[in-house]
Amino acid sequence: MDAGAGTTAFQAGPEEGSEYPNEGEGCGSEDAECRNATIETSLASGPPAINLDLCGELHPRIRSGLLLLAESSAYAHQLNEDPWEFSVEWPELRRLGLTCNDGRWLIRRGLVRHAREVTRLDDAKRTFVRAPSLGLSEQVCFVLTEAGRVLSAHIAKSHCGLAGPAEGAASACCFARTLSEGVVPACPSDQPGLPPKPKWDRDQRQLRLAATVVKEFRVPAENQETILAVFEEERWPPKIDDPLRKKSGIDPRRRLHDTINSLNRNQRHRLIRFCADGLGRGVRWTLAGDALVSPK
Repeated sequence: MDAGAGTTAFQAGPEEGSEYPNEGEGCGSEDAECRNATIETSLASGPPAINLDLCGELHPRIRSGLLLLAESSAYAHQLNEDPWEFSVEWPELRRLGLTCNDGRWLIRRGLVRHAREVTRLDDAKRTFVRAPSLGLSEQVCFVLTEAGRVLSAHIAKSHCGLAGPAEGAASACCFARTLSEGVVPACPSDQPGLPPKPKWDRDQRQLRLAATVVKEFRVPAENQETILAVFEEERWPPKIDDPLRKKSGIDPRRRLHDTINSLNRNQRHRLIRFCADGLGRGVRWTLAGDALVSPK
């Protein structure tokens, strides 16, 4: 499913065609029509011509960003979801080293589309308002256009997107398969040029990032360990649904919220941050602190 041909329901402003709230502002109660009125948005606008030789001129951080966006597209394709459900938040791209002007360049080159997320707790799906300007706030999210997908596939297949010393054919083939077939990579999670993924060692009861122990459990913590086990089983996707079993008399959203807070507490090294999905029905993870540089 291509982000350029989807039927994502974007929220309209007070009147269709009017200006949207400024970047960084939310839709408050005074913007009731912004919350309630939706318009079916066709994102098909024909990708601009793209010179595939361009990938050799791209800074490694931009190539890494494109590959991360391609991975999110592959997740959406595999699950037959709207690409915007797996859109990548701007702070996540910033952690790869992308600058604001890198993001603006990607937009102007027609490689990505961007929108501002305004998802509320009771929304069934992630919701967005169009972001007509080049202002990039923390709520802005990105998906690849068709041109971006083509360039990302070329980067993977030609090795030029693999930053760092290990530019092996296995990694390139893995990403090429991801992009062409919509299959989430089954090869090692620590792709060259992309941030490492955590590792949950159930036997040692340790959460690690590379060789660093982030958190170790010395007493049973069933809810936390259940979440970590599911992330590990699914090879650490950006988000998982709430895996905790329902119990009578317990608010599942409150329990999930408390468990996420517990996961973030008492970390030996604050390298991983867990957060809710904004709906109270899932858990996300991101790198934090020194992990944004390069954990040893």
